[in-house]
Amino acid sequence: KLLRRTEYHGIIVSAGNGAVCFKRAEDDGEFTIPLDPGSLQPADPEAVYTLSESGKTVTGVDYVSVWTIHPAAEKIK
Repeated sequence: KLLRRTEYHGIIVSAGNGAVCFKRAEDDGEFTIPLDPGSLQPADPEAVYTLSESGKTVTGVDYVSVWTIHPAAEKIK
């Protein structure tokens, strides 16, 4: 059961020590994902991406990454 969908886009500000940190375009906050080279896929440089939550379109994308986060087993109802 999907509890929440979150989409971010922005500029990579650092990568190392097991993490990739982005400066979010939406609010200048930061978001960090694990540094997993297999999770970052080169984007189509001509593509226009539409965020499903906001409907905003994003162009000039270098990489895309999709993650599914599961709650800890004891919190599943």
